[in-house]
Amino acid sequence: MGRTHAKEAEALKHLIEARITDKRFQELQRIISRNPNLNMSTLIRDILENRPIKVFTHDLTLDNLMEELANLRMEIKAIGVNINQITKKFHTYPETWRKEFYAKTAFRSTSPSTQDRTTIDNYFKTGKKMVARIKIGKSIMEYSTTMS
Repeated sequence: MGRTHAKEAEALKHLIEARITDKRFQELQRIISRNPNLNMSTLIRDILENRPIKVFTHDLTLDNLMEELANLRMEIKAIGVNINQITKKFHTYPETWRKEFYAKTAFRSTSPSTQDRTTIDNYFKTGKKMVARIKIGKSIMEYSTTMS
């Protein structure tokens, strides 16, 4: 199968030659280097026809961040896989006492320190207070809308 030919009205028939300064040439080369899909002819046609020219930039400072985020994502995925495997194994035990034993053993080995428990408790208390305030705020808003 051969290439499709352009319509007669859209065919590029005329060759135009022009001279430009080194400064303009360097500017055009810089634009071309920032877009891998452009060549000089396409760029000049786009400029003559007032079409937008796409320029791609690459921020090198984000490379390390993106690499670190990719690594974190892989680690979190691996942790999730491990949790799923443990959960599946845990639910294969038919005896309740065995499940209780393994749950207590796992909790003891991963239980937070006293200071951590206090901090976690404080977060829960603060969260409960915030939820209560939100519920009160919603009920006041509902009451005020039914009154009007």
